[in-house]
Amino acid sequence: MKLLQLFLTMLGQFGELLYKGYPFTPFPLKRTIVFETPFEEKPAFMYAIKMLDLNYAENTRAAVELKNLTNQEFTLEMKTVHDTQMYGMGVTWMACPSNADTRKNRFKTNKPRHSTVESSGDYTEKWRKHGFTQAYFILSWFSPYFIFLDPQQQDVSSESGDEDEQGFPVSPFPIIRTIQFKTPFVAKPSVMYGITMLDINYAENNRAKIQLMGVEKSNFTVWMGTMYDTKMYGLGMRWMACD
Repeated sequence: MKLLQLFLTMLGQFGELLYKGYPFTPFPLKRTIVFETPFEEKPAFMYAIKMLDLNYAENTRAAVELKNLTNQEFTLEMKTVHDTQMYGMGVTWMACPSNADTRKNRFKTNKPRHSTVESSGDYTEKWRKHGFTQAYFILSWFSPYFIFLDPQQQDVSSESGDEDEQGFPVSPFPIIRTIQFKTPFVAKPSVMYGITMLDINYAENNRAKIQLMGVEKSNFTVWMGTMYDTKMYGLGMRWMACD
């Protein structure tokens, strides 16, 4: 945990958003967060779902989208669609200097931001004193994967992006996808990734998985899918690569 906290302190700013609204659903919701310390340029940005509370009677449909990102702030929208009732969603996020930032200047330490936002009528922000929490989902079965970066690196360059696949009424999963970096890294980077969107049939257990299959200097490959009898119609991921 100390190494993880050291890494997060060196890398940038991060936090969590958690909304709870049972028995009434407060979604969709938009939340704008201002960085405690502005970046020199628009940062690389990572976010993923860390908690879900959904009604079992409808299909699992949940998504978080990055609506705006600047060097000073960002906006996330948490939502569902159609008849799905959502009572709670948690999102974890991290921002760190982009490639353009670090090529201009040596990496500068940014004070990390730790926050949780809860909603039950009014929205109150509470500050956490501990580090990055483990992902947790209120689902029958779930398996997110996070690969953390090397805290020993002093000069850090980063790149981030989104991948998604939707195929209703026919499930296209599993799929294997190779993502090309806009700018190749000098050495193989570390890759962090997580789920940002789900669309799963209500009649089976919720099973979703993203697995890193390989990393090269210019790209990485991921496996996206489910298993057993689960029918998946949509799956989205966010990723961040850092050397």
